Amino acid sequence: PIFEAISYTWADEDGNADLCEPIYLGPELQVLLVTKNCSRALRRFRKSINRLLWIDAICINQADVVERENQVRLMGSVYAQASRVIVYLGKGNSNIMAAMRSLT
Repeated sequence: PIFEAISYTWADEDGNADLCEPIYLGPELQVLLVTKNCSRALRRFRKSINRLLWIDAICINQADVVERENQVRLMGSVYAQASRVIVYLGKGNSNIMAAMRSLT
């Protein structure tokens, strides 16, 4: 299937990488705890259109160390096969905005 991949950091701008934000998956609304940054990225990019998104915190079983290690090795090919890779840099602040302006 055609999908987009999200690239982001687990930790937010304060360095917090705790799994503390609930998201609800599937028709039975299964609860999965993710980092604040992951939750923000998902909410930011799914706002107005239906799309198939790949994000490591959900698509890789984080509780299974062997699977996680194997899947992390494949992440380069996942990003390469995505129709588009979306980068989430965080909520944004004046430093990020200045850095983005300097790139254009």
